[in-house]
Amino acid sequence: MSKKILFVLTSATATPWGKNTGYWLEEVAAPYNHLTALGYEIEIASIAGGVPPVDETSTAEPFTSEDTHKFIADPVATAKMSSTRPVEEYVERARKGEFACVFLPGGHGAAIDFSPSAGLKSVIEGCYGANGVVGAVCHGCAGLISVVDPATGEPLVMGKTVTGFSDVEETQIGLLGVVPFSIEAEFKRLGGNYKAAEAWGPLVCVQDRVVTGQNPKSSKQVGEKLAELLA
Repeated sequence: MSKKILFVLTSATATPWGKNTGYWLEEVAAPYNHLTALGYEIEIASIAGGVPPVDETSTAEPFTSEDTHKFIADPVATAKMSSTRPVEEYVERARKGEFACVFLPGGHGAAIDFSPSAGLKSVIEGCYGANGVVGAVCHGCAGLISVVDPATGEPLVMGKTVTGFSDVEETQIGLLGVVPFSIEAEFKRLGGNYKAAEAWGPLVCVQDRVVTGQNPKSSKQVGEKLAELLA
């Protein structure tokens, strides 16, 4: 199996409700650190290319961690983040099975530009259709909503146990009904068996080469579960 993994990050810098946004640092850093330590080669793409925006809230206490500090101090990681290519450029490589896994970190930016991205949809379907693993955490799970299983034409999450940022969590930060859609409601609508832990508690679901994490606290466990599937 290939040792290459593709991370895809949001390019959204602002939300329709007037806040700056981007990717959530912990959701990139924790899986990246775990997987690179195991010898996986990670390439980083974004929806539009260039420097992906970080949600500045995630770079400050109390949301930083050993993983975020390690990631920021890693010159290889920072070089990758300084110049990403648009996700659409990876479609053919994904279809050819060059990536063992495609992983989608979150941040509210992902709720803005993941689901409408035809390039992201094609990359995920290409990887999954080539027997690869698909992973997502928190609002990164928004990228799975438009995706179908190439073998069946049905929604990728249909019949699978999945999680993602919960309605309770979205309500507690005042954004349920403000974000473009509820991940929980969309997964249920698509036939997914949606599960959630208590708000802000870690939860990872794994079924049929699809790994989903509920929230930032789930980030490290997502990386661990991805590694287990890829071993």
